[in-house]
Amino acid sequence: MKDKLFMTKEQEKQYTAICANRIFNHEKYFVYIVMMVQVYGIIFKAFFGGQYKLEYILLYTGMLLASVGYIFLEQSLKKALPDSASRAIWAQRLYGSFCLIVAASIAVLDQKTSGNISVYLITSVASAVVIYFEPIQAILIYSILETFLLLMMFLEQGYIRVEEAEYLTIATILSVSVFLYHHRSEKAFYLQEQSLIEKNEHLNRVANRDKLTGVKNRRFLAYQMDERYQRYLEAGEPITFMLIDIDSFKEYNDRFGHLRGDECLQRVSSRINQELHGDKEYLIRYGGDEFLYIGLGIDKETAKGKAAKFNEAIRALPLGGVTISIGAFSVAQEETGKDIAWVDCVAEADKALYMAKNNGKDQAVCLPQ
Repeated sequence: MKDKLFMTKEQEKQYTAICANRIFNHEKYFVYIVMMVQVYGIIFKAFFGGQYKLEYILLYTGMLLASVGYIFLEQSLKKALPDSASRAIWAQRLYGSFCLIVAASIAVLDQKTSGNISVYLITSVASAVVIYFEPIQAILIYSILETFLLLMMFLEQGYIRVEEAEYLTIATILSVSVFLYHHRSEKAFYLQEQSLIEKNEHLNRVANRDKLTGVKNRRFLAYQMDERYQRYLEAGEPITFMLIDIDSFKEYNDRFGHLRGDECLQRVSSRINQELHGDKEYLIRYGGDEFLYIGLGIDKETAKGKAAKFNEAIRALPLGGVTISIGAFSVAQEETGKDIAWVDCVAEADKALYMAKNNGKDQAVCLPQ
């Protein structure tokens, strides 16, 4: 059975980037808490040391320096996102492992002086919540550390207290369980979000497409044109609108029938679409046998060349002499100011289209002339 948490390479990359962002945005607070605990431990042991005073201070100082170094490393990796995402997670795993090792070492000292192993128990569960270990890594690390602590207890006492062994085993099982739940639930949540995003994108694509021709429809024009038009106009970039009409389409339908008429619409739109490049040119079914071309960043001279190519391409189709008439209008901020709306540009293109029709069809008229 296919794993429900299976991810493609692209999804793995995106999920890794999300995890890295969480580390950069939230884990610093966890590290700050660790640093405060270490500072408190150094001060307390310096003044109220007791047995193994030097060993405690060295462990606390080592953890404090590791935390400071980790903070600086995080900042460096953050600047290199998204390329550094996987390195950020590996750095976090190493830091988390070091935390657990230091906690286990402190627990060994605590066990010698007071029989207390609470430092390790708390650290193990806390680490399971925040560290992005792989499942096998978590199981190995926690199992090795529990074995290490039990061995040290045996070497120190000559036996292992049942109560301490139970606490360690419970801590290991709880930590691994918390980690596995955290790991699985986060991935499941991510995949669920991705599934919803993909479904919404699919619905948007379907909603913005004309069913017959497959090109964009007027819904796309209504919902997305305002923002794109204003962005280009304010940047001083030219924009071209072309209304493209199939010449004598009613007669074509009457002669060959509606099925051939539908095929004609499909082939004409498909052929024009082949002449579009990148994501700055759009072909929209505007109504009936009329299409609207929008070229963001396309100036008047470029538009003339494109319109000529459209005429030539449709003329060459084996559709019984089908041709198109084109009315084009190009606008730029420095020429017209900000007052002209895109619907006004379409109206100007419509005027040019009537001129092309009146001039004999199978041609393009570009405004302003």
